[in-house]
Amino acid sequence: MYNYEVIKTLSEGNHAEVMQARHIKTDDLAALKCMNRVYKKGTESEELEDPTLPLCSIFTGKISEIREIQLIRKCSSHPNIVKCKEILFDQPTGRLSYVFELMDMNMYEAIKDLAEPLSEEKVKGYMLQLLKAIDHLHQNGGMHRDIKPESILLKGDTVKLGGFGSCRDSSVEPPFTDCLTTRWYSAPECLLTDGYYDAKADIWAAGCIFYELLTLTPLFPGCSELDQVLKIHDIFGTPKQEILEKFQILSSYKDLTFPFKKYSGISKLIPHASFECRVIILWMLTYDPDKRPSASDLLKLPYFEF
Repeated sequence: MYNYEVIKTLSEGNHAEVMQARHIKTDDLAALKCMNRVYKKGTESEELEDPTLPLCSIFTGKISEIREIQLIRKCSSHPNIVKCKEILFDQPTGRLSYVFELMDMNMYEAIKDLAEPLSEEKVKGYMLQLLKAIDHLHQNGGMHRDIKPESILLKGDTVKLGGFGSCRDSSVEPPFTDCLTTRWYSAPECLLTDGYYDAKADIWAAGCIFYELLTLTPLFPGCSELDQVLKIHDIFGTPKQEILEKFQILSSYKDLTFPFKKYSGISKLIPHASFECRVIILWMLTYDPDKRPSASDLLKLPYFEF
C-alpha cells in the first residue's frame, strides 16, 4: 500500500487488521492498521489538512467526522499515546489505514506468560503513564471506551495508549447507541443503562487493569452482561437502592433488583499491595460514576509522585 511493504500480520479483529510494515524508501518499520470498513465515494470531498498527519489521498467524504481521526489529530503528540505517522486512504478499495509507530507488544502479551506478578513499583509506573494518557484524552474532549490490556502498548518500559476505534466525543450528550466492545472492563453504568455513561467509564476500566497487573488475573471475567454485573456484586456487594434507582431511570430494564451480596472487597485478593494502592483501586472502581475520580484527580495523589 503506497510506500509500505507488509512484512507480517500482527493482529486481526472485527474492525481492523494490524500489520508490521516497512517504508520502501526509508526502511523504517511501522504498524499499519487497515480498517475493515469500506468508505464509498460520496458527494462531498475534504482533505485532511494537517502536516503532522499527512493523508496520501483526498478522501471522498467527511474524513474529519471520523472519530478516531479527530482524536488522533488532537492527541498523537502526547508521549503516552501511540504516535500516528500518517493516514492513508486507498480510493480503489475505499479502505482507510493508519501508520503508527511500531511498539514492542501490548500489555496482554507482556503479562500473559509471567510466572509471578509484577512488583507494585513497576505497576505504579505503568499506571502513572496510562493515567497521563487518559487524562490527555479526556482534556481534549474524548473518551476511549475500550481500555483493556490489548489497547495498552509497550516499548521498553514506556506505556502508550492505542486502540481508538471505539472513541467518542465526550461533549456529545448521551445516550450512546453503540456499546463498548470488551465486557470485562465495562463499568456498571455501561452494563445497566441504555448508553448513559461518560468518560468516567474509562477510569473504571483502568481500575480493572490496575488490579490485573498486580495479580495477572482479570478482576471481573464475566461470560455475559448479567454475569458481569453479578461478578462485580460478588466483590463489592449489591449496591445501595438509590444507586440502582438512578440507573433504573436510564434503563429499559424493567427491574434492576439483584440478589443480596455482602461486600468482600479486594484486600484479600491483593494482600501484597500497599494499603494506599488498594484504596486507589477501590476509588477507581466506585460503583456510582458521579463519585468516581477523574484521571486528573488520580494524578494529583502523592502515590503517583516519583
